[in-house]
Amino acid sequence: MPKIYIASAGAGNWIVPQNWTNANNTIECIGGGGGGDSAGGAGGGGEWRKTTNVTLTPGASIPFVVGAGGAATVAGADTTFNTTTVVAKGGGAGSGVNGGAGGTGGTGAAGNNGGAGGSLGGGNPGGGGGAAGPNGAGNAGASGTGGGAGAGGSGDAGSGGAGGAGVASGTPNPGANGIEYTSNQNAGGPAGSGGGGGGNVLNTGGAGGFYGGGGGASGAGTGGAGQNGIIVITYTPTIQPTVYFLTSGTAFPVPDDWNSNINTIETIGGGGGGGTPGGGGGGGGYSKISNLGTLVSGNVPAYQTGVGGGHGVTGTDSWFNGANLAASSVGSKGGVGAVDGAGTGGAGGAAASGIGTTKFSGGTGGTIATAPVGGGGGGGAAGPSGNGANGGGQTAQVGGGGGGGADNGTAGAAGGAAGGAGGNGPGGTGGGTQNLPGTAGTGGGGGGGNTTLTGGAGATGSEFDSTHGSGGAGGGGGGVSGAQAGGGGVGGNYGAGGGGGGTGSPSGAGATGGAGLVVVTYSPQDTLFAQACM
Repeated sequence: MPKIYIASAGAGNWIVPQNWTNANNTIECIGGGGGGDSAGGAGGGGEWRKTTNVTLTPGASIPFVVGAGGAATVAGADTTFNTTTVVAKGGGAGSGVNGGAGGTGGTGAAGNNGGAGGSLGGGNPGGGGGAAGPNGAGNAGASGTGGGAGAGGSGDAGSGGAGGAGVASGTPNPGANGIEYTSNQNAGGPAGSGGGGGGNVLNTGGAGGFYGGGGGASGAGTGGAGQNGIIVITYTPTIQPTVYFLTSGTAFPVPDDWNSNINTIETIGGGGGGGTPGGGGGGGGYSKISNLGTLVSGNVPAYQTGVGGGHGVTGTDSWFNGANLAASSVGSKGGVGAVDGAGTGGAGGAAASGIGTTKFSGGTGGTIATAPVGGGGGGGAAGPSGNGANGGGQTAQVGGGGGGGADNGTAGAAGGAAGGAGGNGPGGTGGGTQNLPGTAGTGGGGGGGNTTLTGGAGATGSEFDSTHGSGGAGGGGGGVSGAQAGGGGVGGNYGAGGGGGGTGSPSGAGATGGAGLVVVTYSPQDTLFAQACM
């Protein structure tokens, strides 16, 4: 299960991941350790608290405070999650010759107290208390004796960081860092309950260990600082890996559990619009990059999701992590719109103009003659498996051309006396003749229209899930002399070209291309949360 570590002292807001589950999660907090005194009393360790199966809404902003460790003679601050859902109390500060109390009295279904700081004894200072943890209370720091300064207590009933040894002078011995939550992946650890700092007779007391260890005391110098607390969030994702479908917006806050080593980002450009009347619009190109390592939690990279073009209008590009396509980490071109009143179909978004390690071109829209004929079918969108297929054209008859299938599918058939069949997509059969739409979820092209009939709509793709993939293109509208001709079929989501309108009196309208798409996929990892991101 992913672990998210919120470890920098201070207040912030944590954004709940989209794959959060309320049925299997834990929130654990350790309070800040107290600071030691210069008169011999050491600081207490922070408390540990835990709550399970917290109900949170994905995307919600949750306030938290990571308790700061206390400076000399200052108590450690409390660590809180969602204000009162979990509260772990900070350790008390050393006060004169007396050690501070371990943190206690917080909120949460389970809890363990921090270890108390050692006191002055035999004329020598005490060691700081260890922080509590999931396995037990923090151990108390040893008080000074006639033989020397006291050692710090270990964290988490001995399974956390060891306490620092007491010394007579010189370099102080800090408490060791805890390791109970150490990540096995590339970020986040070590983390656990820190040991208390050792006492120092003549110089500064030892600092507490990460996280929540109390500071050791001094007999003649400055008391050691306590260490800040931590929040550890563990949950079982509802889906694995995590997938974001970006269909709108312009900025993507990188999730807290982002994995720079296991991720993919894929883009499909917007489809071009069909001509009024005229050829079909071109399909959007596809690009992909794997393991983008320049992003870290807290970044907010810009992106653009391409818009499908209206009749005669080119679809816009889709890209991620940049100010435009050329400056992005990955991006793909939109399909070219067919010119209104001309017969030539629009070109597909070119792979050569995209950015990425895997790139494919969208299909080209079908071309028609200038006599009263059916419109051209749009070009299918490119996808993970290959280029989008071309739309069917028309040279002399009234049936519109079929829309091209998506993602290594088949081309739309040329129109004849009846509309041409739509091409097959990666998920199945395209639409037949007589303006039938492509079958939903297949990425198939729509069938061409006949005489006054509108071309069939392209089908939505399903390569990524049941409703997200490379779209099949719209079929061309039917042509007719002396009457209203059929309009083109709409390009399927995502990225397919729209069908061209048939010629007539008046002519049919070219259809809009399918919208573009950005898909971000990654395997969640244990991670250290960057508080400044929200």
